[in-house]
Amino acid sequence: MAAILSVQTTQTEQFDELRNSIKSLTSDIIALKSENAVLRSELVSLKAKVSDLESNTTKYRYENTVVQMLRESNERSRCNHNILVFGITESIADNGVQRALDDKINLTNLLSSLSLQLSS
Repeated sequence: MAAILSVQTTQTEQFDELRNSIKSLTSDIIALKSENAVLRSELVSLKAKVSDLESNTTKYRYENTVVQMLRESNERSRCNHNILVFGITESIADNGVQRALDDKINLTNLLSSLSLQLSS
């Protein structure tokens, strides 16, 4: 009888240990499923970003930005030695070349009235 009771106690302990292991594995599986869902969501988001970056519209925006930056840099270099003269009416011409010519004529006239010459 004692042997049967000992076997029964051992089996009960083993079943309890097995039950605890199953509970632990179940909670690990739940945690892994949750993490997997988060990772899948991040993957979808990253795929969308990569797709957007590889699309032509993004490429166009990037190229457009680079062109705009180069134009601004050239404009700043071109205007590096500009001067401000007060009292001269600003040209209303649409063409940049014509505006520059109008400004030069107005400045030459102003300097002539002061008996000064504008060097080319």
